Amino acid sequence: MKDSNSANGGPVSRLRSSPGDEDIQPSLPSNATTSATAASSKVPEKLTDTCSCEGDKVHEETPVRCADGPPNTPTTSNAESNSQFDILSEPLEKQFDRIEKEFATLEARTMNPRQYNFTSSYAFPTKNRYINVMANEDTLFPPLRSPLAARSSAQKPRSTGQRVLNTLRGSPATAGEPAAASDDVSSIKANFTTASGKNVPLYFNANTLDLGVEPIFVASQAPVLDCMEDFLNAIYNYEIPLILMLTELQEAGFVKAERYWPADKGSGLAGEAFGNMAVYKDLNDPYRTDAKHELIWRPFFIRPCNAPKEKEHKVTMVQYVGWPDRGVPDSTESFEELLRIIADRNAANPKTPAAADAISGASNSSSGGSNSASGTRKPSVLVHCSAGIGRTGTLIGAYAAIKLMEAGKLHRDSICSILSVMRKARFGMVQRIEQYMFLYLIVLQHLGADTTQFAARMQPRADLYNYRWMEAQQAAIAARQARQQQQQ
Repeated sequence: MKDSNSANGGPVSRLRSSPGDEDIQPSLPSNATTSATAASSKVPEKLTDTCSCEGDKVHEETPVRCADGPPNTPTTSNAESNSQFDILSEPLEKQFDRIEKEFATLEARTMNPRQYNFTSSYAFPTKNRYINVMANEDTLFPPLRSPLAARSSAQKPRSTGQRVLNTLRGSPATAGEPAAASDDVSSIKANFTTASGKNVPLYFNANTLDLGVEPIFVASQAPVLDCMEDFLNAIYNYEIPLILMLTELQEAGFVKAERYWPADKGSGLAGEAFGNMAVYKDLNDPYRTDAKHELIWRPFFIRPCNAPKEKEHKVTMVQYVGWPDRGVPDSTESFEELLRIIADRNAANPKTPAAADAISGASNSSSGGSNSASGTRKPSVLVHCSAGIGRTGTLIGAYAAIKLMEAGKLHRDSICSILSVMRKARFGMVQRIEQYMFLYLIVLQHLGADTTQFAARMQPRADLYNYRWMEAQQAAIAARQARQQQQQ
């Protein structure tokens, strides 16, 4: 990983691998010898010590100016206006002690699946990429209850899990692949089996994240083939203009995502159908690659197959290929570019109103649950990696922290508070200790601090944290086996 704000601008060793997006790591006890069972005990209502996060928005306390920090404490205007964010007043190792304690406390408080409602995720198992990454019902996107009126009645019944089941049973490969079409995209015909007239709710394992800053985000898994039509349907009907993809299609030999955009090397005139949703390129805005930041820009159009061209919606998908699975970005410079892309989009649409004319097919009309997408605002940026929690949560969390800093509202517990709020909206967000440390690194850079030593210590401290966690897990297993033997 390159630290763009280090003293000499030189490279800093990349954080090595740790469990991937689909692996949920339980909490780490604060003491290495403490059993993992203690971490899964009853969760307190409020975080203690370093974390005081509560409510549905990022907690903002009245700033109290702390004592002057050591000589290397930044003196920029950002640092002065956020003086309560005082982590740099402590020695380096104490900084990491504090960060690890925050993360362990959050793990114990927020990682019990019994605290959450995953009704829709359980109802559509073939639409989940991972069996242990579910979408919180209360913030489900599209929302279960929405007053959004219909923009069009052109939607056909949507496809079901039968497509994936047919593929697994040995049906022709085309049963699970998008179909090429003629130059006239409106003539594209769906090649998937569709539901027999039943109104099945849209679902693709995604949640709305309203952190009290603009924009509102959607955090999503990379859609699987079985929910590709639902995914495109929601993008189209909620008119989401920007998708940030933080994964490659394959990583380390494993499939991490499916393609939902027009093929990179395909004809610009041809469209493709995913169920009843058509995608095709913008001939006036070709795909392009930003080699410096390892980004691929793919603008394309979406519309129902039987809708007129005037009803098309343009979306820009930006894929970042420099973020390794089980780690942090290759460079902070590329990560900063992603933050800039979000900020630019937000500047173009500072406060996005609700889509009063969105099609009813994009809304789940069942009762229960609500979020900002069904209120006065709607999300304008969708972020996904593979599972939609690790890399996705890190980017969204960093953006929220920077916005708080710019407003002069960053305090001691802000990073902890942001993660707590995100996990209430989507289970497991920012799942790795490395990613939580990276959030701090980005904030410290924006405060103007010299992060050379901090970046250099991230991996050793993360390794130690993960080692202690593994020891605790082994101790818990041994204790459980001992109890079972005593009961026999």
